[in-house]
Amino acid sequence: MRFDWYQATVMDKPTRGITELAKLGDTLVPCDNLAKAYRYTQGFHVHHRDKGTVATILMGGGNGEHFHAWASSDNTDDFVSMVRDQWGSTHLVTRADPAEDFIEEGITKRMLPVMKRVAKRHRLKFARRMDMIDKTAGITQYMGSDSSDYKVRGYEKGYEQVGKIDVILGRKGLKIPRENLMITNTLTGEMIRPQDWFRLELQMRPRQEESRMLLATLTPEQAWGCTHWTRELALEAMALDLERIVMRTRKHSAFDESVAWACRMYGKIFLQLAKERGEEGAMRHLLDVYRNQQG
Repeated sequence: MRFDWYQATVMDKPTRGITELAKLGDTLVPCDNLAKAYRYTQGFHVHHRDKGTVATILMGGGNGEHFHAWASSDNTDDFVSMVRDQWGSTHLVTRADPAEDFIEEGITKRMLPVMKRVAKRHRLKFARRMDMIDKTAGITQYMGSDSSDYKVRGYEKGYEQVGKIDVILGRKGLKIPRENLMITNTLTGEMIRPQDWFRLELQMRPRQEESRMLLATLTPEQAWGCTHWTRELALEAMALDLERIVMRTRKHSAFDESVAWACRMYGKIFLQLAKERGEEGAMRHLLDVYRNQQG
């Protein structure tokens, strides 16, 4: 199991973020228009000569000493390794998609009833997207609400790959013959039939800051324990008996979250002041600095 998408806000200087993440590729390509859509002012795609865009970095726009970055698909593994190695305790995960691939004959027919049982048990929305004419367009089955922090999708990954190849060949006026079609599993390199490749994926978009901090420490397997129903699905679909992970605790006020943010950003300075002046002296000093700045 692995993350197929990983997106985070990192509490560090944007210049250091660029320096480190640029190592994943060869060049930086500006994407300022994308940055503005996220309320940043400057953005870069990290481009690799063979893999294309392997990461995206956004910064600026009054967002202080932090930057926002993500990677997806086959590029996620190296990105996660770097972010967790360089900024293990100083990044907040805004989205992560732990995913498991199944490669076996008849996998879609086996998996969909399992998903349906869990959805009915927990009264989840169970919407399906498919082409009623072209069966090779693939099925995507959703579990959960679009507005929820946690939503699952199961889809025929093999047919998704066929669709991508169709687009590329279509530009050249070519078409893939469907008879006895075999494709390459991009992660393992093995040749497989597209109908035998199914992916089960959990999209996690926690809104609470504490949940984002916790997600930054979880393995892809552990992440499936984030709710009762995802834990049950992992057990029934993947035979994973996981510990229940409590993503939310008490509700924090906006003030509490602001204080927590300030401590993460400037905690080392606060501790140094307390060491030099004592706790009460450090607080007086901080208040004096603030009052002087206010005029």
